Amino acid sequence: ATSVMTRSETESNGPSLVELFAVPQGEDIVVVGRDVTAEHALRAALAESRTRFKTIVEVASDLAWETGPDGRFVYVSPAFQRIWGLPPGHAPDTTDDWLASVLEDDRPAAREFAARRGSGRLELEYRIRLPDGAVRRIVDRSFPVRDAAGRVYRAAGLAIDVTEHACRSRQHRSCRLQQGRQRQRLVLYLFQTMTELLRQSTCALQ
Repeated sequence: ATSVMTRSETESNGPSLVELFAVPQGEDIVVVGRDVTAEHALRAALAESRTRFKTIVEVASDLAWETGPDGRFVYVSPAFQRIWGLPPGHAPDTTDDWLASVLEDDRPAAREFAARRGSGRLELEYRIRLPDGAVRRIVDRSFPVRDAAGRVYRAAGLAIDVTEHACRSRQHRSCRLQQGRQRQRLVLYLFQTMTELLRQSTCALQ
């Protein structure tokens, strides 16, 4: 069978998109039509949502990340290169890739944090060593991402660089860290909202 898209319009419903299938039946050809207007509109909305989601996380100064059920990273925002001091295009693929930059003293807690991704809302403060030997302090928060049935199928999170705050007085650091966490909560909310919208749209197309 072959198919072709065509537009039609009725007085009651307005314009619609119809997919026509030509099915051979002996010496004849039967043409069957399927209204795909809603599906087409949903796909367009999904593409727009993905673009909006990508724009939000890529312009943020904080690192947004997402891991799959096997713990491998499925998304890491461009902020990773800036915070970790790496050239464009470099990003971790596995937990071990990420742990390689974590200071040895902080690595056990970081490994436990990674193992518990998706189990609930988590927060960890740890230090990383950059390629030039500099040390940065990171506050990382994660949350579970659920499918339509409510099962956790991914973990996502946001990491902020608090190195500058750690060098200030305790009072100043506490104030700036609180500001950073407020910004983090806002971006996490946007991240979760867009992730849920993408999930719902994808499920509706399946």
